[in-house]
This record gives sequence, structure tokens and C-alpha cells, in this order.
Amino acid sequence: SGQEYMLNLIVDDLDAVLARLRAAGAHVDDNVEDHEYGRFAWFTDPNGLRVELWQPKQDALGEMSKDR
Repeated sequence: SGQEYMLNLIVDDLDAVLARLRAAGAHVDDNVEDHEYGRFAWFTDPNGLRVELWQPKQDALGEMSKDR
């Protein structure tokens, strides 16, 4: 796609955010991925840039902060 970077936004409720994006007419990727550290989905912003949404599992952010 030639995109040099991707924004990754942390969300509390991925399904609710996806529903709001769809209701607003955004192009939302149908693919949602579940991983041991959370759920991921993507949408394309009005400028054509792909944006990643991440709903971390409850303990994922706590583990990340311990590493700092």
C-alpha cells in the first residue's frame, strides 16, 4: 500500500468503536483478530490511511507498564 506508518489506537470496547465507525460511513475491514494480548481491527481514514484499533486484554497493559 506504500503507507510508511500506521496509527494504533487503544480502545476499551472494540465492537462498539467498530459499530460507530460503520454507522458514520467509515470503511471498516471485516477482519477482526483475536490474540493472547487482545483484539485487533482496522479501518481506513478519509485520507486513505489504514488505522489499527487494539482492545488489550485486561492484564496486557499492566504487563507492558512493568517492562518500563
